[in-house]
Amino acid sequence: MYKLISIKEEKNILLNDYYANIGDERFLEFLEEVRNRTGFGLECMRILFKSDLEEWEEEYSYLQEKEVVLLAEFPAAKEDSMFKISFEDFFENIKNQTEKYL
Repeated sequence: MYKLISIKEEKNILLNDYYANIGDERFLEFLEEVRNRTGFGLECMRILFKSDLEEWEEEYSYLQEKEVVLLAEFPAAKEDSMFKISFEDFFENIKNQTEKYL
């Protein structure tokens, strides 16, 4: 069972850790998957769209259609954690990350 993260600072830390985890080497692969509305992750951290989940999975009922969920599992996080982010905020964040990448 995942701990739900609601504190903005904790969400930002996990999101930054996610991008550090995929690194520059896989950033273009990440963008391609997101473009296709497919989740992407490595090892203990991933971002998923609702369509990536099965109805019986815990995270499925947690998400609305225009949201993604970030899942962070130990050892990437102190404990298995998750939070959701709206498409609007997610794509704004990707824009910022893309500027850093370039």
